[in-house]
Amino acid sequence: MIAAQESRRRDQRPDLARGALEITTATSPDELDRAFRAQLRRYHPDRHIGDPERHRTALAVAARLIDAYAVLRRLS
Repeated sequence: MIAAQESRRRDQRPDLARGALEITTATSPDELDRAFRAQLRRYHPDRHIGDPERHRTALAVAARLIDAYAVLRRLS
């Protein structure tokens, strides 16, 4: 599982990661942290436990946000 996560992160382009977190190239590391937390709070899977379809979607979005954050933190 960890190898799969690293592979996804390695293949993700920084511009796509910025798009997922809705930030620009001029974003500071502190702003990156705030944007990540805000997006993850918004799409966290625990907020959609009662609806299986939305929960599944939230899991995928949260995974994409986590991967994007990891890519951008490595660059900053």
